[in-house]
Amino acid sequence: MEILPYKYYRLYITKSAAGGNGYFSMNTFSMFETNESTTDLCIGATATASSNYNASTDAPKAIDNNASTYWETASTSGDKWFKVELPTARKVRKLIITATNYQDEMPSAFIFQGSNDNINWTNLKTVNRGTFNSPTSYTELLSTVVGGKSVLDSGDPSLKVILFNWQTMQYIIHTTPNASGDWFIYLNDTSDVLITHIGPAGYQPISDGPITPMVY
Repeated sequence: MEILPYKYYRLYITKSAAGGNGYFSMNTFSMFETNESTTDLCIGATATASSNYNASTDAPKAIDNNASTYWETASTSGDKWFKVELPTARKVRKLIITATNYQDEMPSAFIFQGSNDNINWTNLKTVNRGTFNSPTSYTELLSTVVGGKSVLDSGDPSLKVILFNWQTMQYIIHTTPNASGDWFIYLNDTSDVLITHIGPAGYQPISDGPITPMVY
């Protein structure tokens, strides 16, 4: 499935690193548009949460670009959520979560969700890291770079590379290879992908059929 842009993103948290669901806390929560990007989309955004321990540990403290502040929930048991509203809808492909000094409160199991109306939510990734004492931060990638080479028997690159779900034959996305025939696409699900190469009439891919993509 192709990565789509959303204005609202939410962590629906069910377990902490200690395995409980009382307190949760994060020193920093960061989102990035690409796996390689260092520009945190959360800077300048708005954060809210299902609960805050007190005013000095409310949700905005996790995205204020200040390592000395943090967000912590109230102690009530049950699932919690942490939400970020971006100024405009953006694609998110990478998350980084950093623990507070209370590392056992770090979110360990959660669903990362996106929405454009703050009402209807789409599940983007389900994470369950179990219980742990380290690391003090971790990265979750929402997409994988899928790519390969698409060259025709003429030596020229193909016109397009089209990806389908091979079981349903549903169109996923397409791209245009570069002058050398190299191509890549970000996908958040690389299972059951069929690659089709389109060239001018009379030419065929030198692979003589679909190429299995490389997953990075």
